[in-house]
Amino acid sequence: MTDPHIQALLRGPSLTPLGGPGTPVVVTYSFMTGAPGEAAAMDGAQQAAARDAFAAWGAVSGIIPVEVPSIGGAAGGQIRLGIDELPGSQVALAALYGDGRTIITLDGPLAAAGSGPGSLATYALLHEIGHALGLKHPFEGGAVLPAALDSSAHTVMSYNYRGFLRADPGPLDAAAAAHLYGAPAAKAGLAAWWDAASGAVAIAGTPGPDRVEGSALPVNVIATGAGDDAAFGGRGGDFIAAGEGNDLLAGGAGSDHLDGGGGFDVALFAGPRSSYAIGADGATITVAGPDGIDRLTQVEWLQFADGGQGGPPAAPVGMRAERLLGPEDDRAWGPPGADAASALAQPTPLAPPDHGFG
Repeated sequence: MTDPHIQALLRGPSLTPLGGPGTPVVVTYSFMTGAPGEAAAMDGAQQAAARDAFAAWGAVSGIIPVEVPSIGGAAGGQIRLGIDELPGSQVALAALYGDGRTIITLDGPLAAAGSGPGSLATYALLHEIGHALGLKHPFEGGAVLPAALDSSAHTVMSYNYRGFLRADPGPLDAAAAAHLYGAPAAKAGLAAWWDAASGAVAIAGTPGPDRVEGSALPVNVIATGAGDDAAFGGRGGDFIAAGEGNDLLAGGAGSDHLDGGGGFDVALFAGPRSSYAIGADGATITVAGPDGIDRLTQVEWLQFADGGQGGPPAAPVGMRAERLLGPEDDRAWGPPGADAASALAQPTPLAPPDHGFG
């Protein structure tokens, strides 16, 4: 049962729809450039404050922040930051969209007043990033914090911050983030970075067991290494390669390539068996369904939402597909950013924008 103080901060959904609570996750962010249709660009000091805020959330949980480039609004991270003139007393805003993006904007005059530690701008950045990670205000919803705990001494999600503008997540924030994404130790040895050559987020595992979920945007190239691993993709056409070990792999949305490596490996699909067509393309298993068209190599078992398993027409699912990609080609995958056009749309927010601190 979830601690009631943690429950009072959980907004949902989290950024690990496949891995579930406790799964470390790569969180990408980018800075808007002021291109048509997007907010104005942050200056160098404001960007530095935002980077520090992401690092602070990463220091208390299994979140792995990665900065990615923003190209004229058409491509960028799952969390995008900028400056805007907000109405009334609003000082910051976070809007969550159905395509995986969160847009965070700081009010222009607030940002101009300073963004260093102890500033309202830094507190606002921590607060709005908290919303993007799945946290809510402690006074909203069915579960709320006791009045004695609803303050910035305990959580940056509180509006009761006067006299103490903390520059890091509070103890209740840390507990909630660890509940969702694991404690910092859960991501020990995992590394993630922006790989400009492939136009993707690269995620590298350890020689031992790993558990990690890729970023919602953009696409991921995940290599977990040896050990019994669990690796989950995002919304794009991801490439996930596991090494020796009994691995659980899920590509998620998009047309993905899953390579299980040695051991007994399972590919996980979100829908029932009847929603998928399974075939073979040479040594590769193909699984086409509502998630996309996935290609599987060295995968021994397919697991569907209703427990059904299936295999290519010519062989049962106990078959071992031979490795499609050689050791020198294990980064060969579809064109980067193939589904980045979805970021051009402006769908209705999943939740009302946060209007800052009234």
